Amino acid sequence: MILQGQGTIRGIGRESKEIYNPIRKINETVYTYGYYMRKYISDTKAVGAIPIVCSPIPRNNFKDGKVKRNDKDYGLWAKQVAAQSGAFFIDLNSLISDGYDKMGAEEVGKYFPKDHTHTNGEGASYNAEKVVEGINSLKKCKLKSFLKTVSHKLCKLKI
Repeated sequence: MILQGQGTIRGIGRESKEIYNPIRKINETVYTYGYYMRKYISDTKAVGAIPIVCSPIPRNNFKDGKVKRNDKDYGLWAKQVAAQSGAFFIDLNSLISDGYDKMGAEEVGKYFPKDHTHTNGEGASYNAEKVVEGINSLKKCKLKSFLKTVSHKLCKLKI
């Protein structure tokens, strides 16, 4: 499990590195993003659950009217590891980015009142709606029969 403030190595290989973590103030061994993702998938399967890997959500980072996507690093790595491990994959970054592009920077900015990374409740609700949309699009995923479609505007989260 990646703990808050725990480091990772970029990529999907099996490399590890000993580091001093100044946030947690401890020495630790860190592994690649892919290593941790494979572990999550393996641990999920071990308890009989359905692993679904989502690419990371986009930040509020617009350039030329479009949200910056992470399809060349973490989003790509999530997709690759899901495919290698036989897990379902939802390209959440693209689903949300497409919606953000349609909304525009000013409207999307309302989801990010404090910084460019963390959404407010309304933004989290929008993202959750996209997770449901992604699950519903997965072929052969039994989980979708347990979901209801709820508009994020109707779902008022207290975050």
